[in-house]
Amino acid sequence: MGLRHHVMGWITLLLLACSCTSVPGPSGGEAVAVEVPDGSPQRARLNAKVYDDVVARVLRNFRDPDFGGVDFVAEARARRANAIAAPDELALYDRLNRLLGLLDDSHSVATSPADTARLQAYGENQPLASHGFQSLGMGGELLVTRVHPQGPAARAGVRPGWQWLGAADGREPGQVPAATEGATDTLLFRDSAGQRRTLALTAAALPPLARHEALQMEDGVGYVWFERFDPDSLRWLGATFSAWAQEGRTDGLVLDLRDNHGGNAELGANALGWLLEGEPLFAAVRTRHSESLVELPAAGLRYTGPLVVLVNAATASTAEILAARLQESRRAVVVGSRTAGAVVASRSFPLPDGGALQIGMGEVRLPSGRALEGAGVTPDFELPGSHAHQGGRDQPLELALKVIATLRGRKAGVSRESSQ
Repeated sequence: MGLRHHVMGWITLLLLACSCTSVPGPSGGEAVAVEVPDGSPQRARLNAKVYDDVVARVLRNFRDPDFGGVDFVAEARARRANAIAAPDELALYDRLNRLLGLLDDSHSVATSPADTARLQAYGENQPLASHGFQSLGMGGELLVTRVHPQGPAARAGVRPGWQWLGAADGREPGQVPAATEGATDTLLFRDSAGQRRTLALTAAALPPLARHEALQMEDGVGYVWFERFDPDSLRWLGATFSAWAQEGRTDGLVLDLRDNHGGNAELGANALGWLLEGEPLFAAVRTRHSESLVELPAAGLRYTGPLVVLVNAATASTAEILAARLQESRRAVVVGSRTAGAVVASRSFPLPDGGALQIGMGEVRLPSGRALEGAGVTPDFELPGSHAHQGGRDQPLELALKVIATLRGRKAGVSRESSQ
């Protein structure tokens, strides 16, 4: 079914609808949400309009004209009546995403009008009704990656690394509606010990969590984490690097890309340009209709010291490209677990009801010719899966600090030899 991301509380949505390597070109503007009575003839007509639009756009734009060997036209025709009969928005988008799941593409997903609105509110840092946990599809499972410390999930003991199975009444995660403030939902989890947990969570309006974090650790090591490659995060990252360079206290950097969903590839190229010199190309993109290069801007280096990149199975899209480029160029040592392998160029299209359709439109390759889709990045030092905000002991971070100490030692040894 590909990579799917849900944010229960902050947003219930397929977050990869906004975390991708973007294909140049207009998206067609924004659609206005259309409200119709559930189970009505108007609902059926709107369902048909949305369904047909989704199918037509996939046929015109999906990156593989053979649809991975799936007879997509026949499948779409066979499923149309069932989609039109969907009684409400939630059921329609569940059926749309089951159709899109046949493509086995990490970036092809339909987002409902309700989730599209929640995504916009999330981007504007507005409080949202929440169960208080994020989850991401990894290896066929939906794993909790982040828990809001003030939310109902935290109070119930939910921890990163748990598997979210859906609702206790048997509904799958994609069939569970967005949280409503004050409403109690009984959800089913599997904890880290493999035990099933049934928890009644009453949704509350929660303040947004930080989207990025910078720390000056012991011995002059800098640490940065950010959620995705968007303009705000890039400005923050550039300002952080510049401030540390002016202070002159940072000799070692941990770039934590765990749970980074990706984002705009051009912003990823900016980040690479701050860390790597003499490399003109970030990635190459090829669609059914065009070819393009994502080039590094002349941004200038902002950090030249020892560098370790942390990754996990939730490191996706542009974040994977950045990790791979730093690894292939021998600029950084990569530590953690294999990344998501969700690296496809895509574009978002508005749908007639106010929802959105993300379509994987292009193949992305590194300058070496290597494709990361379905393969991911294999770390130089592999450790069991961990998350950036799991709490407790962080073994990948501990190893990263040891690697930096080793790199410093090598650098000091070279300096001594050159001075003799």
